[in-house]
Amino acid sequence: NGNSRLVTMKSYLNYVLEDMFLNARNDMSLSTSKKKISIQAADNLSLKSGSNMSYHAEAKLTGISGLQWDHTTQFGDITITGGPNIHLNP
Repeated sequence: NGNSRLVTMKSYLNYVLEDMFLNARNDMSLSTSKKKISIQAADNLSLKSGSNMSYHAEAKLTGISGLQWDHTTQFGDITITGGPNIHLNP
């Protein structure tokens, strides 16, 4: 019932031995001014959006999949824009 703000000047470590849930009524952001933000799951990482989801890499976007990469769209075509070469099923 109000604002809560956590500001740390050095490392902050928080261990949760059971489930942890973060909920926001409106917007929620996580940012760092220096290095990186890492999200990791031991089994399954699920990122979902109720409407549109977008991401922007200001430099290089690299993805590695250990087995395979699947993409399914329920509505419309899949458009890939880039180049100079896009290799599908080489």
